[in-house]
Amino acid sequence: MEVQHLLAVTGDDAEGALANATAFLDVAVERVFDYETDYRLAWDGPFPGHDAILPYAPDSERFRQAVVAMQEARDRTFRGLRDQLTGTRVRPDDLPPETVMGLPIGADRISAHNAEMAATFQSLLASETLPDESRDDHGSLTATGEVGWLLRRLGTLVEGEYCFESMFYDTVAETASPRQLYERCDRDPTHQWLVAVDLHI
Repeated sequence: MEVQHLLAVTGDDAEGALANATAFLDVAVERVFDYETDYRLAWDGPFPGHDAILPYAPDSERFRQAVVAMQEARDRTFRGLRDQLTGTRVRPDDLPPETVMGLPIGADRISAHNAEMAATFQSLLASETLPDESRDDHGSLTATGEVGWLLRRLGTLVEGEYCFESMFYDTVAETASPRQLYERCDRDPTHQWLVAVDLHI
């Protein structure tokens, strides 16, 4: 599996920005991902003609557009997690044209899964005790275990921690919110950079 992340870093130049992004990833990848993960610069990334490193100055508009695009992707992930926990019914028109492993994504199947997750979540909320098992005899997550996994993913997103679904992360402020990045851009525009990386998991 591969995902592209956009990291906000500071640096005197592109080389310094890249060094700071690499230093962050060398620690974060090991800390955040509980499976083997490597990364490389996203040379075919969101900055055509700019390689994988984009300074705030002189093209602040492109810089901000890249951050907004990654936030929109993260928001889609948030809505997907929310929909599973609330049992949202999905219409075929709601789905992207993409496929999973060459097969179209079925709205009925997603809706049924959302309904199962929502029912399991409501059952868990009504319970006075934790369920005995979150995995079956083969080690696969049960419906209760899957709800726990969804809640963990959702919680990490809401807290703004660095995770698989972050898409954008400000390594200086240590948050998935761009607010502090934009404040730095106003104060010190020549030292703000975005570095796009592909994570391979």
